[in-house]
Amino acid sequence: MKNKKHPIITWLSVLLLIGSGMASAADLERAQLAELVKEIDFLRQRVEEIRVDAPERNRLRFQYQDLMHDLALMRRGLSDYIDADIREGRDITPLKGSYR
Repeated sequence: MKNKKHPIITWLSVLLLIGSGMASAADLERAQLAELVKEIDFLRQRVEEIRVDAPERNRLRFQYQDLMHDLALMRRGLSDYIDADIREGRDITPLKGSYR
């Protein structure tokens, strides 16, 4: 398994911020969503590793590009929310959802 930050350390950091009164509910939400972005980055890396090692002769082929596209959309949506200063409308791109 790749070098990955342990989730307990992240949660302890969040708890320290809450305990010190420095974090608001919005800060906590953003911290949790930022962790999801990191998890999506990890998933994208794993999907690419699996794609490279996937056999070419399968009758049904998993559509790795579609999955990568959907993960990228989720990552972008989370990042847009985390980085947004104000709530504003935006176009929603539907996920593919089918990978065979």
